Amino acid sequence: MTTEQGFLTSAIAEWTEEAKERHKSWFDLASEVNRESMAVYDSVIPDPRNNRQLLGKLLYLRTLQSFQGAILLAERGMIPEARTLVRSCAESAIALGGAASIGDFHMQLQSAHDRHRRTLGTWIESDQDTAELLTEGQKRVVGQEKSSLEGQTLQGINWEGVARNSRMDLMYNCVYRVLSGDSAHVTMLALDRHLQEGGAKIVFGPTDRDLPETLSMATNVLLHALLKLHEIFPESGIDSRLQPLTNKWEGLAEPRR
Repeated sequence: MTTEQGFLTSAIAEWTEEAKERHKSWFDLASEVNRESMAVYDSVIPDPRNNRQLLGKLLYLRTLQSFQGAILLAERGMIPEARTLVRSCAESAIALGGAASIGDFHMQLQSAHDRHRRTLGTWIESDQDTAELLTEGQKRVVGQEKSSLEGQTLQGINWEGVARNSRMDLMYNCVYRVLSGDSAHVTMLALDRHLQEGGAKIVFGPTDRDLPETLSMATNVLLHALLKLHEIFPESGIDSRLQPLTNKWEGLAEPRR
C-alpha cells in the first residue's frame, strides 16, 4: 500500500480480493444474509398509520445500511472502522428490539431527541463564541426551540435497559459492549490495533486481524434485526428466511467457541 494515499490507493483492490478468498466462507455468508435482508426490505410494507411498523422499518433500514458499510470496510482491511459500524448496527438492532417489545419506545426516542435539542440550545446560548457566528434570526430560532422544551422531563436512551427488555442482552454484552472497548472509542485496546503483534512496530494499512470475528458479529446482529422485524411483521414470512441463515451462521461460528 502506498504511503501517499493510504487506504485510498487503488492498490487496495488486490488486497481485498486476497482477503475475500482467505475468508471466503464468512464473506459468502455475509453476502447471502445481505441478499435475503434486501429481499425483506422490498417485501415489508408498513401501514402508514401504524407508528410501530413505520419505526420498525426505518430502524431495520438503518441496521441494514450499517451492516453493508461494515462489510465494505472489512473487505478493505479497515477492521477498527468496520467494527465501529458493527457497533452502530447493533445499536440500531437493539432499538428495533425496543420497537418490537416496548410499547412506548417511540416516545423514549422522542424524549431523547428533545433532550438533545434542549442541551444543544442551552450550549449555543451560553457559548459566546458560538453565538457570535449566528444571525439574529438563527438566535431567535434557537431560543424558541429551547423555550418550547423548558420544564419537560426528558431522558436519554439507556441502551442496556432496552436490550434487556427486548431479550437482546447477550448481543448487547458480546457485541455492543465489546466493540465499544476495542474499536468505537479511543481506548488502549483500540490503539493496540495500530501496533504489530508484540508491540514492536507501529503499523498503518489493511489487516485481517479479527476479520472473521467482525463478519461473524455483523452477521449475527443482522440476524437479530430480522428476528425483531418478524415480531413487528409476523405475517411477512421473515421466519422462513431466517432459520436457514441462522443455522449457517451457527455452523461457521461453532468452531470458534
